[in-house]
Amino acid sequence: MMIGILGASGLIGYNLFVFFKSNGIQTIGSYYSNKRDGLVKLNLFEDNFSIFNGCTHVVIAAGITNIDDCFRYKQEAYRCNVEKNIELIRYLADRKIKPIFLSSDQVFDGNKGNYDETEKTNPVNYYGDCKVQVEEFMRKNLKDYLILRLSKVYSRNLNDGGMFAEIFEKLRDGKKVTGAYNQIYNPTDVEIISMGIYHSINADLTGLYHLADKNIISRFEFAKNIAKEYNFNQCLIERIDFNSLPLLEKRALNSSLNVEKFHKTFTAV
Repeated sequence: MMIGILGASGLIGYNLFVFFKSNGIQTIGSYYSNKRDGLVKLNLFEDNFSIFNGCTHVVIAAGITNIDDCFRYKQEAYRCNVEKNIELIRYLADRKIKPIFLSSDQVFDGNKGNYDETEKTNPVNYYGDCKVQVEEFMRKNLKDYLILRLSKVYSRNLNDGGMFAEIFEKLRDGKKVTGAYNQIYNPTDVEIISMGIYHSINADLTGLYHLADKNIISRFEFAKNIAKEYNFNQCLIERIDFNSLPLLEKRALNSSLNVEKFHKTFTAV
């Protein structure tokens, strides 16, 4: 078994790369602009995908992930998040290499939450729309594939940055933190994602699964939990309405995922 990771310099990709390597799995990871130890440079728009030729599986974790940037630069987002991902997926399928596509909870409209894998997608932003287009291509054209929809992923390693680090560092320094009471999801430690993908490969899962922590909470509650765990001042956390934030694009507010299908499989294997 040999695993490839497209986009291995990001929070998910690099943690996954380190996890696989530490478990003795032969792994090749690519980066574009954020050079990190052990990774190979790959420009999606100029290079071919031959670095993955010896792989059995390739995790697709690259793309423009900032929702407002996808709206701001729609043409670039489409080329990167849809066209080039589909081109890679075709390349892998032709060589009988299994693609593992990391999708998002933003494929849903967020009107009700607790979405399972059978429910119809209805994205309210262009980022989610791009994810849906790739999902639909895979489901219509491939037999051996895996789509994993993720919720908001964080790392407890402050060097990784992201949501946890931002909240932790502000509270530690006695600064105010805002948390939306109506932004609801499954905040998921990146270690859970790494273990879940590892399990998925070993179990040879195929199809569509939601991979996230079981706990569904708001961003406000997430910040409160950090304050409680590390004994920070909870009064520094301001409860706000997500709709008051100055964002270019809509978000699926209650994008929480039902993860029973994946966790039942995890338990059974």
